[in-house]
Amino acid sequence: MSQATLNAAPPNAPAEKVSGPWRDAWKAFRKNKTAMVGLCIIVFFILIALLAPLIAPYDYKEQELVNRLKAPSADHWFGTDDLGRDLFTRVLYGARISLWASSVLARSRPIRSGAR
Repeated sequence: MSQATLNAAPPNAPAEKVSGPWRDAWKAFRKNKTAMVGLCIIVFFILIALLAPLIAPYDYKEQELVNRLKAPSADHWFGTDDLGRDLFTRVLYGARISLWASSVLARSRPIRSGAR
């Protein structure tokens, strides 16, 4: 018999579980309920920010001076500002700006600290 066939695992032997630092960290993260709730909130925030054009009931620049300073209602969930713009729409689009700014800052951190 050749050396390769002697060292080979039997065909019905269980496969070795691959483990690494990222897999171990993910397992520990999944066990922490608070961390999973935080992850769900972050994912929800990202989805809202990315889907803002589809969710928003009005254009974020649209001004309706007739609807100035309206209280929250079925038409304007968060009310309107002093120029008649829908506040819910502006919050959705503001989430996009916040997401963009945080991603730019997160990517620039290694550059500012000199880390590689």
